[in-house]
Amino acid sequence: PLDPADLEKGVTFTALDITARKRAEEELRNIFTLSLDMICIADLRTGTFTKVNPAFERVLGYSEQELLSRPFVEFVHPDDMARTAAVLQNELSRGEHVYRFENRYRCKDGSYRWLTWTSRPQVEQGLTYAVAHDITDRKQAEEALQHERDMAQRYLDTVEAVLLVLDAEGRIALINRKGRRLLGYGETELIGRPWFSTCLPQPEGMETVYPYFLQLIAGEIEGAAYFENPVLRRDGSLRQIAWHNALLRDEQGQINGILSAGEDITERRLAEESLKRQSSRLQESERRLRTLMGNLPGLVYRCANEPDWPFEFVSEGSLTLTGYRPEEITTGGTVLYGNLIHPEDRQRVWDTVQKAVRGGTSFDIEYRIFTKDGTEKWVFERGRAVPAGDGAPRLEGFITDVTQAKLATEALKEKEYLLSESQRMGRIGSWSVDLATNTLTWTRETYRLYDVSPETFVPSSETFYDLVHPDDRERMRESIRAMLAGEHPNATEFRVVLPDGSIRVLSGRGELIIDDAGRPVRVVGTVQDITESKRAEETLRALNEHLEQLVARRTEDLTRTVTRLQQLTWELSKTEDRERRRIADILHDDVQQTLAAARFHLSLLSAEPRSPEESRELIQQIKQMLKEAIEKARSLSHELSPALYQVDLGEILNSLARHMRDKHGLAVRVEVFGRVELSGEPVKALLYKVAQELLFNVVKHAGTKEAVIRVRRLGPYVTMVVIDHGSGFQPQELDRATGFGLLGIRERIQLLGGRMRIKSSPGRGCRLLIAVPGDA
Repeated sequence: PLDPADLEKGVTFTALDITARKRAEEELRNIFTLSLDMICIADLRTGTFTKVNPAFERVLGYSEQELLSRPFVEFVHPDDMARTAAVLQNELSRGEHVYRFENRYRCKDGSYRWLTWTSRPQVEQGLTYAVAHDITDRKQAEEALQHERDMAQRYLDTVEAVLLVLDAEGRIALINRKGRRLLGYGETELIGRPWFSTCLPQPEGMETVYPYFLQLIAGEIEGAAYFENPVLRRDGSLRQIAWHNALLRDEQGQINGILSAGEDITERRLAEESLKRQSSRLQESERRLRTLMGNLPGLVYRCANEPDWPFEFVSEGSLTLTGYRPEEITTGGTVLYGNLIHPEDRQRVWDTVQKAVRGGTSFDIEYRIFTKDGTEKWVFERGRAVPAGDGAPRLEGFITDVTQAKLATEALKEKEYLLSESQRMGRIGSWSVDLATNTLTWTRETYRLYDVSPETFVPSSETFYDLVHPDDRERMRESIRAMLAGEHPNATEFRVVLPDGSIRVLSGRGELIIDDAGRPVRVVGTVQDITESKRAEETLRALNEHLEQLVARRTEDLTRTVTRLQQLTWELSKTEDRERRRIADILHDDVQQTLAAARFHLSLLSAEPRSPEESRELIQQIKQMLKEAIEKARSLSHELSPALYQVDLGEILNSLARHMRDKHGLAVRVEVFGRVELSGEPVKALLYKVAQELLFNVVKHAGTKEAVIRVRRLGPYVTMVVIDHGSGFQPQELDRATGFGLLGIRERIQLLGGRMRIKSSPGRGCRLLIAVPGDA
């Protein structure tokens, strides 16, 4: 303690500004807390964490207390334990820094996460400062990539084609199992060796093919997508390979190699040569057949009994029928006849021919083909199976063009179909009467309109009138007599009685046909079902009447709504005036008076010297006064504008509940079920204001100290229920109420497209349900 006598001599004080240090400490704390990476301090001597940031709990699931209470090696994967222990030993004994050390840590749910560590030890303190980054996703991606590479190699080895990759120098960079086996080499014997001198016959390989390859790599010529050449096997034999090639390019687009897929076509080429030799022997006999059959109106053929119908012989008529010359459509030509057959007819043709082959009979069939220029033709084919020397039957026959006859038939059928469909869709039937024979003929739709069967019902004048409703028969007879007299009456509406007793309304019209001599020979007409239109007219008339009633009611409702809105506007204006006066009273009587008292005490403190005890007492009183003023201002601010825009609805209602408890002694329990998300602030503000006003009603009228607010989302609506067990009231009296209370709340909710329901009775409390659109 200082000697009072020393004060007379003077005292010197030294102050150190630690603001920057405090700010730096605060920044470090924020970085430690907010870091997405895991930051910790560990004691190397005890093997435990001494401090961890929140990222540990987010990644591993353990709380800070759980992590600090156990040795950290207990969280390490058993397979990583030895490596981790070695790193810790180096840190403790040598003070070595750790960079990107990877191991796995067990999570609370039993799973493991891959972490990469960077740490700096403080050997003299026995501590290490470490940062860990979660690399689990990267590890899983690397494992997946390696798996994909292994799978790709297996795919390459299972492909039944030679896959070859050459670099820019013509060296073998990759060759799959198929290629190695074809050439007779082991798995790694060919990698890196020059392809053109090793695997191609010489001198063609180096003198012809290799220079061509170099021109491809240099970009001097266009790439050869398809190429055939022989390859040299290890045993000295040759195989003919058909290559499909693609140029490989680096990231700058420069050609750095070629990828080729090869197919061994040796046997195919030998077979083709054999077929060519056989073909030459047949040419002479085919020439003679062409001469004999060239003038037939179609083609004569001989083919194998196979789905593609490969022609071994076809006459000159193929050019006229298909557009292909005989040599183009026979075996070895550019097209097979089976490919000309329409896809929809191929199976039918095959089935018909095979049935005849099995039965040893001839076949007749019509089907469609596409000619060389894409024209579709109908053809008629007649043929039969004949034995051949190899034991497999051959087909011989004749094919001719029947397109014009087929088109004429199809056109007639199409017209008949269109007429029938148009009458069916329009529910229109047609009829005719031959006056010479008095024969009445109906179309199929006419039978349907009268609901009778063409197989059992014979139309005549007698049977027709039997179908007409008794009250309409005479009017129909008068209309028909006028038509036969040459008059042109308007359409006649009449009813018919269907076999099931129901009534159908029809509209009929007819016309008398006169021959060149002026004699009536026929009557033709139509009949149309107008039952639905008649019903629609009646329905429309009823709907118009109902609409007029709805408009009248809506107009009345709108008038009442406008009146009520005017009343609400007036009540809102009065409420705002009352609120302004109340705020002014609070500011004047409470806050302003308290601040004036604080100012007075401050003047006392500065007016004259006082003892330290008196000064401290005055300062304490001033602090209390300022605290009271701040509390009153905060309460007033909460009432005027709660923090609606920074928090969710549940937090807002809980804040309101605390305010009602502190200010009015009302205990409010807020229950929020599930996620209640609102797309706009107006709904949130409305629900807060409604809850606030309902709780004020509980305080003022219910006579209870407890209330409950329940909030949940049901589909597009947000519902809020306010419950108290107070005195209750009769909901029927609400319509007679005035002011801006429950009736005003209901009006505001209805304006937002919501609804309010009240369940209450005297002495049994009140349960009030509010539902408003959540996206309003």
